[in-house]
Amino acid sequence: MAIVTTKNKWVALKAYLNSVWLKNPTVYCNNCGNDYLEGEGACCENPQLGKNIDHCRGAIKQNKEIQNSRLRETGGNKTKTMRYAVSIPPRLYHDAERYFQKNYKEKLFNNRAELREFMKEFKYFTIPSKI
Repeated sequence: MAIVTTKNKWVALKAYLNSVWLKNPTVYCNNCGNDYLEGEGACCENPQLGKNIDHCRGAIKQNKEIQNSRLRETGGNKTKTMRYAVSIPPRLYHDAERYFQKNYKEKLFNNRAELREFMKEFKYFTIPSKI
């Protein structure tokens, strides 16, 4: 694992993603979260098997499609009653939360301002084109 000394939370997260998380070869189901074991059969009713990098690519592609389907650049629908914000693979969210708790003794998102910073820094996990 690359050691990064920084006071910028998002630089640390990028380093963790690129040096550790995306390189993890474990195959698991993105739907139920269980690791895939050869010969075990289906793990749930909708198995989505892949590695971290596969699920990440899928989320980025899905986010782009959702972004293009939104009527407003803020990610809102026609009546402005629902707005999309971010979409990341569940295991990435949980692993990033655990990483920050273990190494920095804090949450991934402490407040709305940090969520907005995340959206600006990691645009590929963000639905709105305008934040």
